Amino acid sequence: MKHLLISFIFILISGFSTAQTTIHVSANSVQAGNGTLETPFNNLEEAFKQLDKLAEKAKSQDTIYISIQPGLYFLENAIKLEKEYAVPVVIEGDKEHKPIISGAIKLSEWEITPKGWRKTHVKEVERYGLKIEQLFVNGERATRARTPDEGWFFVEDSKESVHFKGTWTYPEYATQQIQVRPEDLQTMKNTNIEDITDIMAMFYHKWTDTRINLSYARPDSGYLFIQGNGMRSWNPITKGSRFILENYKGALNAKGEWYINKSGDLYYIPQDGESIETATVYAPVLNQLLTIKGKKGRPVKNIQFRNLSFEHTNYTITKKWRPITQAASFVNAAIQLDYAENIHFENCQIQHIGNYGF
Repeated sequence: MKHLLISFIFILISGFSTAQTTIHVSANSVQAGNGTLETPFNNLEEAFKQLDKLAEKAKSQDTIYISIQPGLYFLENAIKLEKEYAVPVVIEGDKEHKPIISGAIKLSEWEITPKGWRKTHVKEVERYGLKIEQLFVNGERATRARTPDEGWFFVEDSKESVHFKGTWTYPEYATQQIQVRPEDLQTMKNTNIEDITDIMAMFYHKWTDTRINLSYARPDSGYLFIQGNGMRSWNPITKGSRFILENYKGALNAKGEWYINKSGDLYYIPQDGESIETATVYAPVLNQLLTIKGKKGRPVKNIQFRNLSFEHTNYTITKKWRPITQAASFVNAAIQLDYAENIHFENCQIQHIGNYGF
């Protein structure tokens, strides 16, 4: 009986020792590594490539772990899990010091402008045509240059020209001339004509807000022009509708505001007592951090995420017209799952994002 018991314990221990495979990742690793504890990978992309390789050879009773050490992990692309793993997968970080999985680039190397602003150059904007619409300074969302700095302006009048009625309940294509007070557009006077279309107008009318780039403007006369679908008869932009203007250098005048031009020069006005040289400044560039996508009848399943922080996603409001909807169903999420089963997120957080969380 003693020999049988010892043999059973030995088999049990042996089973535990072979039923777990761990891939190690450390942001502090100076070399690429091979995923072992001694020489961990220094980026998540390599870790997930290794996961695919190990999962193909794993036995059904195995569990594969990706152990992520505390630190900041910048992604070049969203993590995509699209395979039906035959074994459970656990991706975990430290409970007390969650590793950060980020879709941003870190901004540094600031210079001081004659106005006392801070300026840095984001080379990715000009090189890749990247658009940045969110900025986080010391963990807080900074305000994109806007006017007025508080509250809003009011529409004086509006006129619509319908160019194509179509079959909808409102015109499929029209232009709108919005009359406002010329003094409310004083900050636009020095804006180049080619930059007018980068200015975003946000109109608040009844229960709806319309966010749309200007097509043209006559600041001296107080005219704004927009185009797209026609206004709804039950909810048009009319006299008394509130509005603000955003995203042009002339509106950059308040502490905590920022603006970036087409060539990638980013300007920021520091808050009182804020040292931008020692601040942590992140500009989100990825729209998504994690996508899990299986197929009909073959879902991705049995994956656990523990003790992780998912941070920094960008969302760019397109210049192309989008219909006003009760919910923005066309907006994706930082973490998006399709055809997935038994996916767990434990002690994780999502913050500093421009789109939906899940």
